[in-house]
Amino acid sequence: IKILDRLFYKYGIKNFNKIIVQSLDMKKMLLSIDNSLERKIILINNPVDIEFIEEEIKDKKIIIDNKKLNLITIGRLNKQKGYDLLINTLGKIENKNFVLNILGIGKEEEKLKKLVKENNLQEQVFFLGFKHNPYKYLVNSDFYISSSRFEGFPNAVLEANACGVPVIANNYKGGISEIILKNINGEIIDITDHIQLEKALQKKYNSEEIKKSILKRYDTKVIVKKYEELFEEMSDRK
Repeated sequence: IKILDRLFYKYGIKNFNKIIVQSLDMKKMLLSIDNSLERKIILINNPVDIEFIEEEIKDKKIIIDNKKLNLITIGRLNKQKGYDLLINTLGKIENKNFVLNILGIGKEEEKLKKLVKENNLQEQVFFLGFKHNPYKYLVNSDFYISSSRFEGFPNAVLEANACGVPVIANNYKGGISEIILKNINGEIIDITDHIQLEKALQKKYNSEEIKKSILKRYDTKVIVKKYEELFEEMSDRK
């Protein structure tokens, strides 16, 4: 954390009654600055609107090649998202019977396309740009890849799981370890290790179990209830 940010956290937020954080990693970071904040910090994760997603994927199929493993990732094309790490790792995989669709735009696009060429992945990796309805692409994929170097709390991971798609995620800070339940909705690996990635891509998952794990923990209704309980608690103290 930059010095100015650290000073803000240390002195500015002391005036707040409660501090809501989206992940355990964020909570640990704040406590590392000022351990006395423990009593003020409330952990409430980001929600995912499962009803909306289910409506968006109704009867909205896209053409896919069922003979190949269909991978997808969504996000701005920048260094944070680690697409360079993912492309380099995919280049080392022996079995090239896969397709990776990258949804998003950003300043790194040309650099990433060059990297695709260098790894001879022109027949595997495709840049589809921004999509208003990414869910129809998600639901037709076999795996969602979250290759980020860091995240706040990765909403796209929740959305992929809400579509019943397992997630293979890089081991980054920002809540991914709270979302992923091994052998249920995905796996956390070192995204730069092609052997780990190859093994992860061979695993089978139950789509309905994935959806249930997200519905139970992160559905909008679940998260809204936590906020309501917090507001009630604070009102009772006045």
